[in-house]
Amino acid sequence: MGCRATPIQRMYKQSRKPLPRCKHDTASNMPTNSNVALHFIGVGGSGMSALALVALSQGYLVSGSDLLRSAQLVQVEAKVIIYVRNCVGFRSQRNLQGAICFAGHSSTNVGSKKSSSSEPLYVPEDVHLTVSVPDAIVASSAVPRTNIEYSFAREAGIPVYNRAQWLTRTSKRKNVVAVAGTHGKTTTASMVAMVLLENDLDITALVGGNVRQFPGGENAIGGSGNLFLIEADEYDGAFLGLSPQIAVITNVEFDHPDLFKCLRDVRVAFKKFTRRIETGGSIVICGDDANSSTFMSKACSSKLEVVTYGFARNNLWRAMNVKSNTGGGTTFTVSRADVKKQDVSISLPGRHNVLNALAAIATASCIRDACDASCAAPSPSQRGCHRMKNLLCFDPVMFTALNNYRGIARRMQFVGFFGSCALYDDYAHHPTAIKAAIGAMREQYPEARVTVLFEPHTFSRTFVMLRSFVAALSEVDRVMVTSVYDARTELSALSSNAISGQDISRCIGSNSLYFDSFQDVVRQLLIESSILDSGKYCEGDIGNEIYEEEAENLPDVLTDNVHSVTLILGAGSSVEISAVLLRALRFAELGTKT
Repeated sequence: MGCRATPIQRMYKQSRKPLPRCKHDTASNMPTNSNVALHFIGVGGSGMSALALVALSQGYLVSGSDLLRSAQLVQVEAKVIIYVRNCVGFRSQRNLQGAICFAGHSSTNVGSKKSSSSEPLYVPEDVHLTVSVPDAIVASSAVPRTNIEYSFAREAGIPVYNRAQWLTRTSKRKNVVAVAGTHGKTTTASMVAMVLLENDLDITALVGGNVRQFPGGENAIGGSGNLFLIEADEYDGAFLGLSPQIAVITNVEFDHPDLFKCLRDVRVAFKKFTRRIETGGSIVICGDDANSSTFMSKACSSKLEVVTYGFARNNLWRAMNVKSNTGGGTTFTVSRADVKKQDVSISLPGRHNVLNALAAIATASCIRDACDASCAAPSPSQRGCHRMKNLLCFDPVMFTALNNYRGIARRMQFVGFFGSCALYDDYAHHPTAIKAAIGAMREQYPEARVTVLFEPHTFSRTFVMLRSFVAALSEVDRVMVTSVYDARTELSALSSNAISGQDISRCIGSNSLYFDSFQDVVRQLLIESSILDSGKYCEGDIGNEIYEEEAENLPDVLTDNVHSVTLILGAGSSVEISAVLLRALRFAELGTKT
């Protein structure tokens, strides 16, 4: 029996029209060389910015736009020789090795001569600019067809690709390793990438978060080898554009109620994903997750190698003796087929991150085996995979890479201290992820008072999962909830008229406070930490955009003297909160030193 949509879901479905399929999706229609110009609509998103960075490495001329200037947009923009902001869509006649990014959408961003911008165009004196229409558009799943740049592209006959279609093109003739799952795919994919890089493999990698050990702390690496590692997103069927040789499913759970009516629909999407695995390929599944385990029998019947991992004894790869360590992370023992392999320490807290590390170990081992097989008897799908310098050294290097893994921005990221209060930042915006993040803090600091700052993400998710949010957040000592982040510009009927962050706070009860904006929350936290009153920081700095902080400058080591923990959770504007608090912390430290 099919799933029945709620009124709120039906209303959202009617409001959102997906991008139509691009008819220009054959390799012969658009050559991949330096003369091809691509424009990414929604380039500030984690997935789109990674695609843009890889396109730059492949020699494309890249431009992009998004509603607002963001950290991800700045990363893509940082590659540019000429800095152009909020202006008409011109491209230099000289060869650009980077991207031109626009804050705000306009038809001029994609070559229209009808300028709607009132801001002056800044152009260096030595540059001669001409109007350039991109050869193709890559549009985010969140972009409606009414978007002005998208509309102009269709009228002008510019091919428009959605994310799945572009992934199909950019991963063609590559050995694809796709990491999918409702939770944990970003961390798992980044861990796999670090293992492969440590083994001197020339890889292309696209990850949904900024990896501290990637060049420039970015979320993508553009390599020249045939190994293509990607975080495979189920949203809008993006992962259905891939044909992986190795696929990972960390877990399967109901999410994205704006697209899926219920868990059954999500499972159907993942089932379609598993069917895209190449014949003779491998699937890595968390055997502890009931929904993921349902794919194992069908994978076996499809002649796929099935590799399981988890805590339970029936898994091929197991984690045992899990415990928190004094460095703020987790230590555990890895075994394969009940034979002890290695003791591993990771820098991240929580049992869910142990599962992520275990998934990375299982996946990297599958890649090692595939590379070994391709050297012995290469098949068309495996040909071109670079052999490790010494396969016997792979396992030791793999465990060393995990021990040295430094994490991702906003994935259980330790930001710093305010007195005896430890500040953490995490991307969690689903009840299960929130529960896991809180559990990690309870394990790491069992005696500490835990405060959660939570920004709900999308009205549809907040409405459908209200009770689950309340249950997860009620496990902490205090909750500070902000207004809902409207990530996809949902209908006004889905906004505060139907649901709001205040509803979550009200249901939690007396230990919860509601704030209209994250700036108000930041001010409250700074007052409580006495930084505002100390004169080391001024209220005018709250809410300033901060993008210059480099990941390698963040602290790594915790102390034992922690009496309270503040955990920032969310996927919207909350991304800026930790940066603001970090700046305040730096100001306070400077004031103390002087």
